[in-house]
Amino acid sequence: MKALPRSARSGASSVNTDGVGSDADQSPQSRIQPGLPSQWVARLRDLELRLVRLEAENRELREACREREASGVNHANLHDLAPIGLVTLEVQGTILEVNRTGAALLGRDKLSLLGRRFTFLVATEDISEFTMSLRRCLRSRQMVSGELSLRKPEGGLVVVQFAIMPVLDGGSRVIQVETTLVDITDRKRTEKALRESEARLKAIMDNSPAMIFLKDTQGRYLHFNRQFEKVFHLTLEQAVGKTDAEIFPLEQAATFCANDRTVLKAGVPMEFDEIAVYDDGPHTSIVTRFPLQDGDGKIYGVAGIVTDITERRRLEAEVLQISEREQRRIAQDLHDGLGQHLTGVVHLAAVLQARLAERSLPEAAEAARIVKLLDDSVAQTRTLARGLHPVQLESHGLMSALEQLAAIVRDMFKIDCRLECSRPVLILDNVMATHLYRIAQEATNNAIKHGRASQIRIGLAESLRKITLTVRNNGVAMLDNRAAKDGIGLRIMQHRATMIGGSLVFISDMRRGTTLVCIVPPPGSALEPLPSNEH
Repeated sequence: MKALPRSARSGASSVNTDGVGSDADQSPQSRIQPGLPSQWVARLRDLELRLVRLEAENRELREACREREASGVNHANLHDLAPIGLVTLEVQGTILEVNRTGAALLGRDKLSLLGRRFTFLVATEDISEFTMSLRRCLRSRQMVSGELSLRKPEGGLVVVQFAIMPVLDGGSRVIQVETTLVDITDRKRTEKALRESEARLKAIMDNSPAMIFLKDTQGRYLHFNRQFEKVFHLTLEQAVGKTDAEIFPLEQAATFCANDRTVLKAGVPMEFDEIAVYDDGPHTSIVTRFPLQDGDGKIYGVAGIVTDITERRRLEAEVLQISEREQRRIAQDLHDGLGQHLTGVVHLAAVLQARLAERSLPEAAEAARIVKLLDDSVAQTRTLARGLHPVQLESHGLMSALEQLAAIVRDMFKIDCRLECSRPVLILDNVMATHLYRIAQEATNNAIKHGRASQIRIGLAESLRKITLTVRNNGVAMLDNRAAKDGIGLRIMQHRATMIGGSLVFISDMRRGTTLVCIVPPPGSALEPLPSNEH
């Protein structure tokens, strides 16, 4: 119980052990002697009223003690049942009392702890900190708290959060300190593991050659890695909380935001081809975006990994150009070299066959067969040359090449394949025409090989702002055809469309088959974006 004020202690000197003063039945007025100044009278009355109240409180406290004793619970039991360690220390740090929880926390017997200096239990590296905390508590007469490691008998350490509280006597002097100990070993271990995990993640992000970013659902940046900072000359402090529209050009930012919204709406990882302007010009990247989810599965943001493929695309284009150039060269050699040579041999063989026939020699039939075989060889040579270089340099070369492609499919595979071109489409750019032909050729091959189509329609049309190539078939939808969907042919078609500034989309339907649509802009015009792929 707290010490009574001096006035209360002096006024209570006449109170007996039962809490009843020897003059307790006297009224306050009877204690005041006549002739005293009025201020003294008021003071005495106040003191006597306080004495009466103290006597009443004393009786209540004794009654509470009787009830506690009757219930069988005493202070020592409450002390031992406390869920935290309680240690009473002498001002020099000697242990005066420790509860059961504290002894268990320290892994020692209670009796072995009494009388020892508390610093005996403290890890060597924390002794100085605890000693300073104890001195600060004694000096300030206020609670001091902190963390330290305590040694256990078996050699392990337990990390505790401690609080030292002074106990004062009537003269406001610190006579002892009460120390609470809360085991936070598991928490500290978890915090350490979390810090290590964060350090590993940061190391991975900052040393990744790809740009990595995190945004909230409103498109505000939460974090990005060192490569992102390097490419866009931004610091994390500058960009956190800002949106793409506040950092990048509007057209570029609009694309980023639209792709973010697509991922957030779908709730699954997705890949996008994006173009961003760096210091040295436009760069093409594959951006893998994926939603971020909290512990309850609720999406709270979107993250992205940006892989720059500009150099790879340049090399792919160069390889493709070399391939096309070599194919044209081989086609020219076949046509002008081997083809002409075989044609000359055919003429010679025909003359020989005619002379043998004039003499009615039996070898004339054999010579006729040789002429027929040579004619077939010439035809095959021309077909090979046409396949290697299908589109001629004339403006109508693409239409002619597509017509020949449809005819070859009809003759070889007995499939209804036709070109639909209501008005002439004249393309002076032979590179563009060749890419469009190869796209149509690959789509036709896929329809035959994977789609098992019985009908193919190749469409070619031109408007003021675009040239559109379509290949429709009634075969198996791409949705059910993993080989066609994941094959290299699809990636090559996508690449060819990109090379000529176009875009490619597939529309698959269980009942109507698959339709490929490739749209390219005429030279000097911008291309309207295609809708997303539908499957």
